[in-house]
Amino acid sequence: MCNNGFKSNQSESLTAMTQTADVYQYVPLATLSPKERGDLLEKKTRDVVEETTGETTHDPDPGTTITGNKRGRNSAPFDFYLGDGKLRVEVKSAQLRWDKHMKRWQANFHHVKRAEYDLLYLAIYTPSGIYVFKHNHEYGESTTGKKQESCGGQINVYGPRNQESIEEATRVVLEKMGSMFVKYVALDTIEVPISVTRESYKDVPFATLSPTERGDILENAVRYDVVEVTTGEKTYDPDPGKTITGKKRGRNQAPFDFYLGDHRQRVEVKSAQLTWNKSMKCWEATFRHVKREQYDLLYLALYTPSGIYVFKHDDKYGIYTLGKQQESCGGKVYVFGPQNEESIEKATMAVLKKMSSMHVKTIEFDELKRSD
Repeated sequence: MCNNGFKSNQSESLTAMTQTADVYQYVPLATLSPKERGDLLEKKTRDVVEETTGETTHDPDPGTTITGNKRGRNSAPFDFYLGDGKLRVEVKSAQLRWDKHMKRWQANFHHVKRAEYDLLYLAIYTPSGIYVFKHNHEYGESTTGKKQESCGGQINVYGPRNQESIEEATRVVLEKMGSMFVKYVALDTIEVPISVTRESYKDVPFATLSPTERGDILENAVRYDVVEVTTGEKTYDPDPGKTITGKKRGRNQAPFDFYLGDHRQRVEVKSAQLTWNKSMKCWEATFRHVKREQYDLLYLALYTPSGIYVFKHDDKYGIYTLGKQQESCGGKVYVFGPQNEESIEKATMAVLKKMSSMHVKTIEFDELKRSD
């Protein structure tokens, strides 16, 4: 079926994507990126582990690269050792968020690789605080087929269907996971360090949305306000196929985002936020899960404080492959600003200059909000 009404589609997307953001609007840590929040929750959970076990934790040895250089600590396959027995401990964190398709609150812990840890702790972020659990290696596990070995599986936690109250959903989740519960952590006990990225996106539209929520909005905008407008052709939803039981899959399970024109070119849209990399001392954006064999055209939407910059990728710029993960997880496209340049405005201009030959259109934030 062809979707051709930009304003109505955009309005539906914006409305649907604000439920989680509305609930977390004034909640501490809500304006952090998932990585920033994950790093803080890992640190707090590590404190919880030491407190509740009475044991000391130790940083892992991440090893060296093939050139002999020492890897960064975040390159280790688990987060820390516990005690003299050197138990390998992994911490996963997730936000309880609204799933508009399933009509329930849920938390999804990704990249769970059972072979790489001995103990797994889960930290669920909610408006009422952080709930820490010691996983029993069974609850909520979901495998990911051929992706399992290289990308890991998932642990999914669900609230009741059609229950819009996050307070009630949290209560139900705590009841389900009660046997694994370790400790409650109040949000006001977590000290948030100054973040260059967070300060740069303060009061910028969509900054408090998760990458998935923001990605859905940007995909919609690129499809209707960029691809259809600049090509003069209509777009069509893909056929996601059926499950092994014969049920029709959801549209978001298709290997690409939409078809373009009568020739049915497969189009994929990837979005990424320009963020500060404190290790590299530069602004960067990473477009993930790029699988070249699954699309004909790739559009990139770069989210910055000054607007959304849309590019038609040339299949060359910034491509990074992932070895054995490439087939199942896809590669990446990296975009870098100048090193040691902390101004995001100057970094954005430098990126635009580098990618000028691929630039298709700039979307202002008031264009995205005009039909809300």
